[in-house]
Amino acid sequence: MYSNLIAFLTSFILIVCAEMGDKTQLLVINFASKYKVYKVLIGIFIGALCSNFIAILIGSYINNFPGIDGVIKLVACLIFILFGFFNALESRKDNVEEEGTKKFKIFSSGIVTVALAIFLGELGDKTNLSTVALTTQFETDYIYILLGATLAMVASNVLSIFIGSIIQKKLNPKALNILSTILFIVFGVIGLTMLFNQYITNIFYTGVFGIVLAVLCIVICKKIYIPKQEIIQM
Repeated sequence: MYSNLIAFLTSFILIVCAEMGDKTQLLVINFASKYKVYKVLIGIFIGALCSNFIAILIGSYINNFPGIDGVIKLVACLIFILFGFFNALESRKDNVEEEGTKKFKIFSSGIVTVALAIFLGELGDKTNLSTVALTTQFETDYIYILLGATLAMVASNVLSIFIGSIIQKKLNPKALNILSTILFIVFGVIGLTMLFNQYITNIFYTGVFGIVLAVLCIVICKKIYIPKQEIIQM
């Protein structure tokens, strides 16, 4: 019984410390400025639970899946950038609605959006890796590690939710949408650049890769936010 309690407390304290200043807190601040508090809390819990569950599975069979962490990071970064593009597309839903077509509702559910973002944001992150390490140390107490890590993520983001609720009163919806897009794409680009650097250690090529990727994302987002006006023929 004491070993289970130690596993729970160790995972809770370690993950709380690992979450401080993490990109997840910036995402939570953004989400709390767009959605109701209970939706953000539920989303964090579901996303963290799924992410930590994957981490525990990897920690349990880490020797059987060489290189799996790199694949997970790659997929997570790519989906983060796609999230940014989808979020930018949502900014045009009002115009689409005026034309009588169907609204773009990929980000319509706050709980689903938060859960997916937290899940993807934590894959391959230091918090996720900490959970993997804990699993290798407490081989028979996985459920307590899962609960400890998940509750720690919820607890560590309570302040972020409070900050986000204040920001909501200061910024208009358009600004919040742009902020969301920036956060998603920045984290995705940084993650891909760091992953690229693991295989191509030359700092010059890594820098060029990051700059080109960032410029490409900026160009795409600009075209989404400011679509080219159709020329009306007289």
